[in-house]
Amino acid sequence: MLDITLNEIEVLSGYAKDVFSKLLITSSKSSGDVGSVEIALESALQSLRGLLVTSALRVCVLSAERDYFCPACGGALCGWGTRVRPIVTTIGEGTFPSERYRCRTCKKDYYPWQTQQGLDGGNEFTLSARQLVANVGSDSAYDSASGRLLRMGIPVSGSEVDQICREVGTWRKQEEDFVRDYACRTGKLPSLDLFRWDGWPNQLSNNDVVVLSVDGGMVRSDQMGPKGLEWFEVRCGLIGLVREDKPFKKVCFGGDLSPDQVFEHLRTQWCYTRMSWNQKGARPLRHVFLADGAEWIWARAGWYFPDCIQVLDIFHAAAHVGAAARAAWKSDGKHVQRWVGGALQWLLEPGGAKAIIKALIGKMRCANAVNPTEIKTEFRYLWRHRHRMNYYTWRQQGLSIGSGAIESCIKQTSKQRLCQAGMMWTKPNADLMLHLRSAVLSNSLSLTVDRERRIRANRALQFRRPARTMAIAI
Repeated sequence: MLDITLNEIEVLSGYAKDVFSKLLITSSKSSGDVGSVEIALESALQSLRGLLVTSALRVCVLSAERDYFCPACGGALCGWGTRVRPIVTTIGEGTFPSERYRCRTCKKDYYPWQTQQGLDGGNEFTLSARQLVANVGSDSAYDSASGRLLRMGIPVSGSEVDQICREVGTWRKQEEDFVRDYACRTGKLPSLDLFRWDGWPNQLSNNDVVVLSVDGGMVRSDQMGPKGLEWFEVRCGLIGLVREDKPFKKVCFGGDLSPDQVFEHLRTQWCYTRMSWNQKGARPLRHVFLADGAEWIWARAGWYFPDCIQVLDIFHAAAHVGAAARAAWKSDGKHVQRWVGGALQWLLEPGGAKAIIKALIGKMRCANAVNPTEIKTEFRYLWRHRHRMNYYTWRQQGLSIGSGAIESCIKQTSKQRLCQAGMMWTKPNADLMLHLRSAVLSNSLSLTVDRERRIRANRALQFRRPARTMAIAI
């Protein structure tokens, strides 16, 4: 192997010398023009990328073990030829010698090394390169992602970004569906971590608060309806830790999920969170379920999280107080201005929500409201959530009373990526993109790719001869 390495160093040095010579000759003829030198530098860097990738992979393939066996009959596989194939890595594009093996008995061809590296089926992108492409593709439109990756030295078209994002998103979705279904079916947690909990604190203080929340957002479909393009709802969930002295830590997930599915997944990941803290010798002291007033949320919150403190987002509550004031008095009246401007402050006072509800009851009894139907609707909303609006006490206890975290989560997962100008999505593609983007935002996509790498390595074990059990004579 040392001879191979020394020979490769000599070949690489010769190629690199030619690249350096061409660069310096072009620079000497530039007559002081920096622009032409920059073009030559870019060309030299691209050439060096290709040289380094090709040289390193050629040595890598030569260093691999070659004792392969047929997975069908167990016979030894014979080398049957080599051809040069393109490959795209996280560093850039290059080539590698693709070795083909054949079983003389079965008359079948196999590619063991390519199978192990995820390069079978004609795929040119390594698993790490696919992770990088998926990261960039989850953040911007496919054509824009293609341009960003090209500037990084990775040639990939917009359609290839789309294909890779759907592939990696499928890996993530399959994992999340398996964890959720297994936990709901058996009541146990599989040993499959979807998120990184090692970065969370080992010890919790009395002031730490865990926030659980879910929300939904609308995405434009590619299907036409009676009033134009239709919209469909996607949902996201979040687990966050609020600390006074450190930034807000959170993990999030999302997809084209039903209300029950998003709650099942949130409860499953909450169990993982508590288990992680239990292993570290710490237990969460206080946890809050915080959301807006959607009925599908609160109809399930108490059943899935019976021991959580339920909090209605104070900004949604204030908005409904303002709507009730507009229904009670004229929109330009002093009462409305005072109610709308002071709603937040009133809700934060001791017994504030109770006083507001009492005032609305008095207004409805007078039967002189501007819009009696609307004021009854807003009153029912506030009455239904009255036990979730004890903001003064909760604020004194240091609990979260605003749903800014989940609002930010739904904005980052769906709005910023799926609702850009002119975008239309099918439900399956939007579902995969949300699974992918949530994993990227939670800094957990590498866990999924690492598991896929282990899956590929296990597939390559079929080309290894199993150890035979030897009988011992007694």
